[in-house]
Amino acid sequence: MKLEDIEDMIITKEKEYWSKGSEDKIAYSKYVQYITNSDYFVWVEETSAGIEALQLIDKYPDSVRERVLNAHNKKKACADYNQIGDYYEMILFYLDGSGHIDVQIQKTTTKEHLWELLQLANFVEANLMISGDIIINESVIANL
Repeated sequence: MKLEDIEDMIITKEKEYWSKGSEDKIAYSKYVQYITNSDYFVWVEETSAGIEALQLIDKYPDSVRERVLNAHNKKKACADYNQIGDYYEMILFYLDGSGHIDVQIQKTTTKEHLWELLQLANFVEANLMISGDIIINESVIANL
């Protein structure tokens, strides 16, 4: 496995992402606690774009307003701000229904990304997975 091949990441309590019927979800409160106390991640509502979106919330149609509020309610976190492109290169999103944390990275994954995500996964007592069935742990990262 190579760093440039790593995509489709998720943090989940499952051993396989595609498992069905499990009630074992990541505790939302632990996710909030980790992100709130992190020096690496920031809540999207604390970014300049998030602050602006919330200031304009009354101007959005009802169909959009609910999605914006959901994303700006300690569900979505960011890391690795790209000043040139004016965007964050890593986005996390807590999924209420499944209790998973979806990970989106806009560039090639780095070891730093993996270490940070693994720390989060360990804190919430879950697995960092790629491609739905490969669990990433310390030894996998060390061998990249």
